[in-house]
Amino acid sequence: MFLIACGIKPDRLRFRQHLKDEMAHYAKDCWDAEINVSYGWVECVGIADRSAFDLTAHSNATKQGLSAFIEFPEGPRNVDLFEMTANKKILGQKYQKKTDVLLSYLNRLDSKGMQDLSEQLEKGAPVTIKVGSDEFEVSKETLSFKKVTKKLTGEHICPAVIEPSFGIGRILYSILEHSFNARESDGQRSILSFTPIIAPVKVSVLPLMQQDALTAFVPRIVSILSDSNISIKVDESGATVGKRYARTDEIGIPFGITIDHTTIEDDTVTLRERDSMQQVRVKIDEVASLLQKLVNSKMTWAQVRSTYPHQADQKSE
Repeated sequence: MFLIACGIKPDRLRFRQHLKDEMAHYAKDCWDAEINVSYGWVECVGIADRSAFDLTAHSNATKQGLSAFIEFPEGPRNVDLFEMTANKKILGQKYQKKTDVLLSYLNRLDSKGMQDLSEQLEKGAPVTIKVGSDEFEVSKETLSFKKVTKKLTGEHICPAVIEPSFGIGRILYSILEHSFNARESDGQRSILSFTPIIAPVKVSVLPLMQQDALTAFVPRIVSILSDSNISIKVDESGATVGKRYARTDEIGIPFGITIDHTTIEDDTVTLRERDSMQQVRVKIDEVASLLQKLVNSKMTWAQVRSTYPHQADQKSE
């Protein structure tokens, strides 16, 4: 949703799951968001499920429990749990001084961890447990489990972590490449189709002609837009309005306000949408709130077209 809102084309975006042999050592699962550009598919976001790797590693190293106790909001409840018994004699003979490292790890397992370990041992083969740099082999001979029901007031939680990592430079490049194109009607007219929410400048203000009666509206419109924190570019040059539209299209401005002779009569302006080049007439006092809705995706251009009177395209090319 974030990438598409920024302007990445959905048909050039995919998510790829890491294979087991390319997974980071701390990751339980990992997915990349890849964007298709002229270089091919490029990794732009990495999303790793670190599970509880970090706190577990700290806990194993310091021999301290790092879980949080969360009370059940409805009060005590009966809970089915797994309990484990270790054959310390056999483990002690096998691992001697390092036995305490293994026992400390096993004692910190929650019920789910014990259940998982029990299910692995039920398959018959020994299970290798890695604690820091040490490895231990346990079997049904050294560990036994039983299921019990206890009344508990809460549970110990070891928080898991989802770690997203965004390659901002790659995303920005992809946005530029996905946004750049040319008008179908004129291959010489380039356009940056920035989505309104990320466009550096949201709207241009263009008097139709260099006439005092028209340019007199510019300060008022600029003040209204500025008060609403809408970024503006004013172009009062003598070029035709069509050429000035083309200039704003090239730098990705999504909307354009044009002051014309009808503005003098009824205090309305035209609001132009960059990609479709369609225009509607809007009261000057309404234009800021309308632009805020468009920029913040609270309203679509199709909804604007169905609400406001249409304006014929300016042909002053």
